Amino acid sequence: MLELHGLERFSESERKKIKKAYDLANSLHAGTYRKSGEPYVTHPIAVAQFLIDAQKDYKTVCMGLLHDTIEDTDITYNELAKEFGRTIARGVDGVTKVKDMSNATATKDQIVLATDRKFMNYLAKDIRIIDVKLADRFHNMQTKEYWSSETQKRKAQENFSVYAPVAKSIGAWRIKNFLEDTSFESLEPDIYRLLQKERQNLIAQHLEELRKIGENISDTLQSRCGITSCEIKPQFKNVYGLYEAIQIRNQKIFQLNDLLSLKVVLEKPVDCYTALGITNDLYANKQVVDYIGSPKPNSYQSIHDIITYQDKQKQSQDILVKFRTKLMDLKATYGMSVEDYRKKGGQKLFQGISLIDQTSSNDETFMERVQKEIFGDKVTVFTPSGERCELAKGATVVDFAFYIHTKLGLYMRGASVNGMLVPNNYELQNNDTIHIIRGEELISKEVAHCAQTFYARQMIENEIVRSRKLK
Repeated sequence: MLELHGLERFSESERKKIKKAYDLANSLHAGTYRKSGEPYVTHPIAVAQFLIDAQKDYKTVCMGLLHDTIEDTDITYNELAKEFGRTIARGVDGVTKVKDMSNATATKDQIVLATDRKFMNYLAKDIRIIDVKLADRFHNMQTKEYWSSETQKRKAQENFSVYAPVAKSIGAWRIKNFLEDTSFESLEPDIYRLLQKERQNLIAQHLEELRKIGENISDTLQSRCGITSCEIKPQFKNVYGLYEAIQIRNQKIFQLNDLLSLKVVLEKPVDCYTALGITNDLYANKQVVDYIGSPKPNSYQSIHDIITYQDKQKQSQDILVKFRTKLMDLKATYGMSVEDYRKKGGQKLFQGISLIDQTSSNDETFMERVQKEIFGDKVTVFTPSGERCELAKGATVVDFAFYIHTKLGLYMRGASVNGMLVPNNYELQNNDTIHIIRGEELISKEVAHCAQTFYARQMIENEIVRSRKLK
């Protein structure tokens, strides 16, 4: 039987809960096997280990161990709640497939859509459910060769429409990249192999140079600043990332500033700024973006520094250098923490999902709206205090007001962008700084008509209905 490693960071009472969940999973799944021939319980154990490695809390680990119990065994939600509490039971229920549908002859695709809709409605409620579902899908994709070709393609399409966008939303880049690549391989095996070979050639071509740059930065940090704790790792864009950039965005490989990157992991945030200064003393700098001082909405933090160096052929090459602490690196790998999620607010990351659910007559319409409103292209803008915000591309200043707070939107009178007054239908552009002017009266029809996002339009409609009832 597999054992869980890394439990020493949990308290004694937490370890007892995890052990209890482990024993129950082992008991409930006894005698069942995966398509690979392994005992079924190896899967929830692998999911739990992934969550432990990701430094998730004990409740998330328990959810991982128990995540298939309601779906595949006789235990009920109420029984789990009695043994482990409602938070863990709710988490297990959140990742459980929909079985009971009004349509008795529902197809597999319809069941998948219903299950995805159920999962989406948990996104703004508890990040633990997201963590468990992503860990579950991560491990399942590692053994996809045991699935039929049809199942592989269905799972791959679901990954692109649901799980990779969710992973991106919470900043879990390792999971996002893995799901994209394994799914791309299933859907387009020939193109995948060609790009994988191209990627390997690029790595072979540039790896030595990247290592030399990393050593130069590390040695200089130590000699000039006495910073000895510095881990530097070369990184390369994933296979699907290459495909997306070349085929979808029509870019050439040598135009990709983030094709090649160096990850510089240090102890403290101040060390990151010191390393930035040292690096720009050593190499020509082209652009710096500070995500430490102004984190992304999903709590991603790093300093991005594009520098230029001379390759073996004496040609100039751009490379992205990312400076971050160990904690920042952990979040960039596995996604934001429960604390960050609460602080940032799941409602902000997945704003509007509950409203989309309430107004969607069927699962297909719901998923189409979510794809556009929640996971579509984004524009990055800022509040006057410097807080970074991401809204759907095409959003206006009216949508921004509702994004910040419903009341601000409902009482909006006007807006300024980068210090200048703009019309209310002004479409947000990357790096705009927006100030909303609030009035005393409810938003006018003329201003309300400028809203473009589903969330803002629905909130305005709800207020109109409420006002009529009051009259």
